[in-house]
Amino acid sequence: MLRAIFLIILWSTAVFGQTSATSKARTVALLDVTTRNSETGDGEVYSARHVLKVAGLPFIETTNIDTARKYGTILKLKLLHFH
Repeated sequence: MLRAIFLIILWSTAVFGQTSATSKARTVALLDVTTRNSETGDGEVYSARHVLKVAGLPFIETTNIDTARKYGTILKLKLLHFH
């Protein structure tokens, strides 16, 4: 899991470093679906938040899919369960 996050961060850094886009295109949207999936633990969200902070990447954390779609990269940690 952390390896996948690391690879995404490396890819994001390479892509964002070469573009002159707006700030939303340079920001990662961390999509938290733990509440939507009725899950109790938030360890993966905590880990992803920590990795993004340490990497120095700008990010927002949201539970809304439509909000996340407005950003250049979406980091979703789990599958969405539709009820």
